[in-house]
Amino acid sequence: MDAPAQIEGTPLSDLFWTASVELGEVRQVVERLEALVSASALRSEDPGLIEQAQETDAVLQRLRGLGDFFLVLAHTAPPEMRLRLDEALDRMTLHALRARLGGPLDAPLPDSDAQSGDFELL
Repeated sequence: MDAPAQIEGTPLSDLFWTASVELGEVRQVVERLEALVSASALRSEDPGLIEQAQETDAVLQRLRGLGDFFLVLAHTAPPEMRLRLDEALDRMTLHALRARLGGPLDAPLPDSDAQSGDFELL
């Protein structure tokens, strides 16, 4: 008896889940930036800063909505649906993000280095 054929590609649910997590992490960074912009806007009479604080809040709402959207898709995507990510991953310049989007959920993440395109502060 032949072994069942391996289905190629990344499960769509895994991709949606990873996208939701990534959006959540970006949202956390933007939340910290919003706190800085809001604090500056409160101390300033510059209407531009107040507008920027409002725009930052709108971006946070969009990030939260997109994260929730992808989370629901992750839970509802049929498990047999898979997607080949090769071409899309070839366009990624941040190696750690590329690994998270293209690898199995339990795969170790590579360390960031100067050649990876990733930017890290001390």
